[in-house]
Amino acid sequence: MIILKDAGYFKLTVPKKYGGEEISLYEMLLVQEQLAKGDGSTALSVGWHLLTFLNVREADTWPEPIFAELCHKAVKEGSLLNIINSERGKGNISRGSLPGTIAKKVPGGYIITGEKAFASLAPILKQFTIIAFIEEENLTAEFLITKNDQVKVIHTWDAMGMRATGSHDIIFHDTFVPEEALLYKHRPKEVNRFLADGRVYSLEIPAVYLGVAGAARDYAIDFAKNTYSYSLENTIAHASHVQQKIGEIEVL
Repeated sequence: MIILKDAGYFKLTVPKKYGGEEISLYEMLLVQEQLAKGDGSTALSVGWHLLTFLNVREADTWPEPIFAELCHKAVKEGSLLNIINSERGKGNISRGSLPGTIAKKVPGGYIITGEKAFASLAPILKQFTIIAFIEEENLTAEFLITKNDQVKVIHTWDAMGMRATGSHDIIFHDTFVPEEALLYKHRPKEVNRFLADGRVYSLEIPAVYLGVAGAARDYAIDFAKNTYSYSLENTIAHASHVQQKIGEIEVL
């Protein structure tokens, strides 16, 4: 992550007016594919950060002063951001489930209680957003969370080959957030940023997996070119059935 930070990778989708590169979705998918060839888990996790800024800059749903501050942190400090949506037993909340994470209105803000799962980048995030249910208003809303003693990361993630995404659980113990931490409310019958512009999120995973597949393809070809066969008196890359398999891989 330090290498990516120094290279300015975290500011690629930040608007130019805030010091970012403001690359397009297509450009982002291309660079993510290349990064995934080197490290799939790093690409997958940092991709959520890139998509968050790209999505919000297009959907224009957050208060501008807050978005501007988060942009400046990404550009100047290399601060990462992610939307933590998933809950155990419910899946990704943005797909229609009612969140089990509850936000109760109190003087000056909200008290948030609940648990999120598969929170990529959890160990290094300083701030992130979540979807919570506001009981008093019977609607869901997106809140900006700043880590403190009432926000606890539980190390539950131990997936082979993907440990570096750091997708642990996060528990909120009566976590207070100020009024301005409420980024926007999901009104009934109103298309939110996850169901409209947010569909770009569905392209992030295929781009990463395509990069992983490309790396596997390159490894197989390199193996074939450098493995000698005494029966062929040449490398196995010269075997017709190996060439056929490589061709099938390339087509897929």
